[in-house]
Amino acid sequence: MALTLYNKPEEQVLGYLIADPKLYYSHAPRLTSDLFQEHQDVWEAYLKVVSEGGKPNMITISRGLEGKQDAFSLIGSLTKSVDFSVDFESWLEHLEHRAKRTYCEKAVQDLNNLITKDSLDDFEKVLHNSLMGLSKQRSDYKPMIDHVKDVFTHVENIQAGKKITGTPTGFTDFDEFSGGLQPSDLTIIAATTSQGKTTLALTMAYNMAIQSATDVGVFSLEMSMLQITARLIGMDTDIPSKNILSGNVTFPELNKKLGAITNNKIHIDPTRDTKIQSIISKMRYFIARFGCKVFVIDYLQMITNYVKGQTTEQNVADVCRMLKAFAKENNISIVLLCQLNRGEGGNPAPKMSRLRGSGQIEEAADNVLLLFRPDYYNINTFDDGTDALGKAELILDKGRNIGTARFRLEFIPQIPTFKNITSDGQRF
Repeated sequence: MALTLYNKPEEQVLGYLIADPKLYYSHAPRLTSDLFQEHQDVWEAYLKVVSEGGKPNMITISRGLEGKQDAFSLIGSLTKSVDFSVDFESWLEHLEHRAKRTYCEKAVQDLNNLITKDSLDDFEKVLHNSLMGLSKQRSDYKPMIDHVKDVFTHVENIQAGKKITGTPTGFTDFDEFSGGLQPSDLTIIAATTSQGKTTLALTMAYNMAIQSATDVGVFSLEMSMLQITARLIGMDTDIPSKNILSGNVTFPELNKKLGAITNNKIHIDPTRDTKIQSIISKMRYFIARFGCKVFVIDYLQMITNYVKGQTTEQNVADVCRMLKAFAKENNISIVLLCQLNRGEGGNPAPKMSRLRGSGQIEEAADNVLLLFRPDYYNINTFDDGTDALGKAELILDKGRNIGTARFRLEFIPQIPTFKNITSDGQRF
């Protein structure tokens, strides 16, 4: 069957996506807004439903088209018009070809206008930009010389004293060793229950948002938005979060101490949807709307990837691979929290082998950080004999490009938060 304009490929693609939403998640990188010309409003309504964690169907998409006459009938006609004798991939390729043709036609028109005006300098610039734009539509390929230049720039920054090449977490020793959280990296923070891994991740999110004005997306599958926000306010004001949640605080006290947290750089997902496809879809939305460079996800073992007959270990492996691929594709950093199995033989010290779903997590992650608070187990000193009361050890047990190391932090349980430790043991 020939794919002609009579077949309305745009309606076919939208109809397919409404009939089978799984197609969106498997083709999301290719589903760009420029593909949809006649039904841009339907596509935007579809994206809104997905970004909010909903299931796109006739009812939910129609709600996003409020004010449009016969919206429900329009969505219904799209689903009824699908020609399933032609596969989705063929319709999508047709739309991609049309988008490229439209881009080329506009570029030619712009160049013709410049020729008429006899503006050759502008002509050369527009021609170059048009060719670059068309190349970008085809792929993200960069010639080797550009990659070499990137490495040279990286070396120059370090030699100029710019040791932090990624996003600083606010933990000085870790940042100086690692260069901060690097784009495209998947970083695991693992610990047993009650060690403070959620607090550590939220402290990182707070530091990144406040100290370096980085937009951070937070996905918590365990805590409510109220609980997360109370913790962040506690970090901002030094008021214990339990006092805030219990109402044991005055508004003048809150208003006087509340500081930079209101800079709108921390974006919390309100839905607590556990499906990996929904989480990835919402991360795309956060990137597009807020420009998020870092995401914190709490935590791995609660994320689901419904595949019939799949074991828990296979589920964990797929989730880690999908998150790593997403980080690389979008050049962002992901911090993923993970539960550790309890130690055997009475030894509470964390080990990477105790990761729940172990091998696949280690393989997918660029960095694995293990968090350990000895005094929780009534252990008063670290292995080197130094005082461990009120302190935590952050163990970089895997660093794909940076090696391994250990860092000490101070734990402030009443807030709760983590702080740097200076040489004399004071926090700052």
